Amino acid sequence: MDNIKDGLAGVDISVVAPLFTIAQTLIPGYDIQLFPGIKHRLNMSMDEVFSMYDADKIIRQKGLDWAEVLASPEQDKWKYGEKKQESYPCPRLIVEFWKAGGLFEGLDINGVEFAPKDIY
Repeated sequence: MDNIKDGLAGVDISVVAPLFTIAQTLIPGYDIQLFPGIKHRLNMSMDEVFSMYDADKIIRQKGLDWAEVLASPEQDKWKYGEKKQESYPCPRLIVEFWKAGGLFEGLDINGVEFAPKDIY
């Protein structure tokens, strides 16, 4: 799981925002993939439209930095897309089965924070 000290697969966090900005410029629809997670982490409306520049400005206004925002865990309850549905990637589905079986009883576990290598 990502955290400020050990997470993000060893990526230098100072290059993340500039890389996202380049990707947003070069890849049509890239922001559609990226921004919902950032919007949730910043407690913003999913209907708000903004650029990486706007995101950076909001992050700084909230007294945060990119490392804190990107390392904050995704929540199972977050809803995505036009239909405002929860995300069920394969690892989350497996974790939901484990939760139903009592494996994580008494623990607050977010299945969307698991990667396939964590599960199999």
